[in-house]
Amino acid sequence: AGSKLVLMMLAECEDEETGACNPCHKQLAKACDMSVDTLKKHLKILSDKGMINIVPRFEDGAQIPNQYVLNTER
Repeated sequence: AGSKLVLMMLAECEDEETGACNPCHKQLAKACDMSVDTLKKHLKILSDKGMINIVPRFEDGAQIPNQYVLNTER
C-alpha cells in the first residue's frame, strides 16, 4: 500500500506537458505521511519493479532532487 501511495503522489507531481517529476524526498515523504527512510524504501521497490526510473541530478557539483520517470500507461 505504501508503494502505491508513493507512485500516486509522484504522478500528482508530474508535469503533464514535460513529464518532469522531481519532488525532494522531504516534500514527498510529508505528502505520503511517512518518514524519508520509509519513502526511500518504497522508491527502491518501485524502481526494482520497473515502475519508475530514478535519475540522480546535480547542479554545480551538488546533488539536487532526483528526476523520477514514471513507467506507467497514460
